[in-house]
Amino acid sequence: MAKVSEMIAITYFKKKDPKLRILLSKQHKEIMTECCFDWLITDQKVACEVYAMHSLYFLGTESDWILPELQTIIVANIHQRSPAYKARGKYVLEKIEKFNTSQNSLKAD
Repeated sequence: MAKVSEMIAITYFKKKDPKLRILLSKQHKEIMTECCFDWLITDQKVACEVYAMHSLYFLGTESDWILPELQTIIVANIHQRSPAYKARGKYVLEKIEKFNTSQNSLKAD
């Protein structure tokens, strides 16, 4: 399910598929967010966690509270986790920093 969540998030946010834009409601995004955070904070396989953190990154581009929470969880866990978790965690942290920088520059203009 985490992989499916990631695929939906990528299609919705990155590819901007018009069909999915109509079908994915605010409630769907809330459920995806809740599930992904559950997968990150509970004992799950690494693949499930990395798909969840990538999904949360995309969901966080629309919601102010998700990215800071995601960043906190990744930073707290990254040093004690597997190489796959570390690699995806670093990637997502870099994307969060870029997103925050671009948002700050938009606010400054």
